[in-house]
Amino acid sequence: MKLSSAVVVMLLTVFMAESQLGQASCNIDEDAICDRAYNNTRIEPHRSSAFVPGAGDTLICDNTLPEGWYRFEAQGLSVQIPESCVQEYHCGTQVPLWLNGPHPINSQIADRHVCANYGDPDDCCSEMIGIRIKRCTDDAGNVFYAYCLPPTPGCSQAYCAGNQAPCPAGQVWGNAYGKCVNLDLTYL
Repeated sequence: MKLSSAVVVMLLTVFMAESQLGQASCNIDEDAICDRAYNNTRIEPHRSSAFVPGAGDTLICDNTLPEGWYRFEAQGLSVQIPESCVQEYHCGTQVPLWLNGPHPINSQIADRHVCANYGDPDDCCSEMIGIRIKRCTDDAGNVFYAYCLPPTPGCSQAYCAGNQAPCPAGQVWGNAYGKCVNLDLTYL
């Protein structure tokens, strides 16, 4: 089967556009990154390196996470991806992803890698995934990190964030109280 040059050009154009779709969400004006990440805040306390999922818990899987700039929050505070090995079956997933290297200390965008820990005792970094990080400051002067995260190659892999123990079942974080409080469903 012989394809005309017009069909070949069209197929190449479609292929190139599709291969660049995921990149477009992170290739935004540098001045807009912090706002985009702040607006895409992920408030998921089970991403904490202190959380070990139980038998009945659904594992977090980031293979459907849309590529983009994100900020993580837990217990009312900005949290960051851990910079040291996180053990398997932590962060609410089977294969936790942790930052292999330091966070940037200035506002320049830094290329970094996260490591996937598959539980091999001799290799806490069995797979590496490229990410980008920018140090940001909110309107109140608080520092947070913006992460350009791609979807993970498989499930159950998830980005870790923070090290706080999440609230027990039946409780939620109460910002006004600075602690976990009982979830009162009578008003819903």
